[in-house]
Amino acid sequence: MQIKLNCVGIAIFRSPTEKTAWKISPAISQSVVEIDIWKKGDLKIEHLTVYRSGWIIVDQLPDFSGYNQDEGVNIFEEFEFEEHQLLDGSQETAVFPKELPLEECDRLMALSEAELVDEGWTIESATRFNGPLLVEQV
Repeated sequence: MQIKLNCVGIAIFRSPTEKTAWKISPAISQSVVEIDIWKKGDLKIEHLTVYRSGWIIVDQLPDFSGYNQDEGVNIFEEFEFEEHQLLDGSQETAVFPKELPLEECDRLMALSEAELVDEGWTIESATRFNGPLLVEQV
């Protein structure tokens, strides 16, 4: 197996045989973040879930020349893949607008996604891999 490190902190592992699939994962634990942004009018609620690890399988080796470790990459926007896994959600945080009373924040946290939609909230989601990435031929 050959290992190649490029200038943006991505370790690429190549097997001597030709294969067409690549497994991409963060090299550092807790570098997978799922971000749900709920919006209603001028209000915005951010819900973050940090995962211990995760991976995706892609058919072609992506171009990582513009990859920024601090910003990371939104895996659902940047890659086409059929397999992925997020492992062990370890931390959840919700950030509410300051103008919402605490009781309303608690009420909203208790609602399901369907109930939030019924109340007029819309969602934008992103799942990001941050930091150095491991890319392995599988």
